[in-house]
Amino acid sequence: MEIEAAHGKLAEAEMEKQDEAVRLSEIGEFGWIRRIARGRRAGRGVVLGIGDDAAVVRPSGGKKRLLITCDPVIEGVHFDSTATDEQIGWKAMMRNVSDLAAMGGEPRWALVSAALPRDFPLRRALAIQRGLDRAARRFGVTIVGGDTARRRGALQITVTALGEAPAREVTTRAGARPGHALFVTGSLGGSRQRKHRTFVPRVTEARFLASRGFASAMMDLSDGLAGDLERLRERSEVGFEIFFEKLPVSAAARRAEVSRAGRVRRAMEDGEDYELVFTTPRSKVARLRREWARRFRLRLTEIGVVREKKFGIRRALAPGWRAASLFPGTIRAAYDHFLVPQSAAGKSGGAARGSRNTRVRPGELRQNARRRAGRRAGR
Repeated sequence: MEIEAAHGKLAEAEMEKQDEAVRLSEIGEFGWIRRIARGRRAGRGVVLGIGDDAAVVRPSGGKKRLLITCDPVIEGVHFDSTATDEQIGWKAMMRNVSDLAAMGGEPRWALVSAALPRDFPLRRALAIQRGLDRAARRFGVTIVGGDTARRRGALQITVTALGEAPAREVTTRAGARPGHALFVTGSLGGSRQRKHRTFVPRVTEARFLASRGFASAMMDLSDGLAGDLERLRERSEVGFEIFFEKLPVSAAARRAEVSRAGRVRRAMEDGEDYELVFTTPRSKVARLRREWARRFRLRLTEIGVVREKKFGIRRALAPGWRAASLFPGTIRAAYDHFLVPQSAAGKSGGAARGSRNTRVRPGELRQNARRRAGRRAGR
């Protein structure tokens, strides 16, 4: 058995050496797929994996719900040339795993579609695949299929992930009620220091919150706390009062900003923190704190309270802050791939290239802007 394993490792090493100089144009789409599928084992619940028109999986049982999500990573939008190929694969998978976690789900299966230039080096394509595989193994996800295509210019990796959760534990964005406490895990404002390339989704923590009935509404923070709270507010039809002085600002954001207002701005708008933001009935807060402290080392911070819908999103009054404004200075709304400021549109209605977000007026959060793609990709 040990001799066979050693021979297998030698053969794999030899093939990897041969792959170094190969380009996709030399082996073709199906040669690449065969290379990806080689040595891959069927995972838990997989009836049929890579190689057919569709994968076949067996959900655990009738009392569970199947959760499905899909997210791409695109060169120049979600990463730039400073990202390693394994980081690209890792992020492509983990963005989707984070979405499943935010619904209280256990990640199970994934489909991966890759669109790359024709002369893309095989060694790079396989490095991206290693990143995908490493991320999948971290949470027991089985890659059961996908597709490949040629494209000119920027590469794109799209993952469709499937997970499961008991029906009563599926947690949406729609359960927040006035009086509930607002919490966030970890720290905020680290994505500009490229934390988003290596982040680990809060799967275990989210399953704990969902299974113990602590989270009345929950989502992951992918587009910035300011914008994601607006989405949570919209779905639950509530408002939020935010305790700015309690926001858990990351060490990276503290190093980058000297002023308190600047640090708050980073925590509110940076995006791609991939932490959990959730609401909890006030009657469960004490028990949540006790059980969390026994189970996790991860920081848990109460950052606000749920209010009536007409309240909007406002900050709680505290010493050192002027009462008149919603946010200190200008807080940019969530990243949006398509929306641009009204002031940036020309007479013909076209968008101005490289436009920045508009100001947020007191008492409202206007989602009519986007950040420069280069700024987001270069973090």
